[in-house]
Amino acid sequence: MALRWRRSGRCDTNACVEVAVTASGGVVLRDSARADGPYLRFGSTSWRGFVRTVSAGGFADGEPGDPPGALGG
Repeated sequence: MALRWRRSGRCDTNACVEVAVTASGGVVLRDSARADGPYLRFGSTSWRGFVRTVSAGGFADGEPGDPPGALGG
């Protein structure tokens, strides 16, 4: 079965992250500019944890526990 790739409606370029759900409930990510290139696979539990952390602002300044501005911003 082919994956059904989705991207944010806010993406108006070809430089976005696309997401697809696998038959087993996992998630696959790829760079829309390199659709035939490499991709990342996540199990459903790992994906839910990642989304929960992002939603809580966990990576706003880098890794959890890093000082503000750790990404150079």
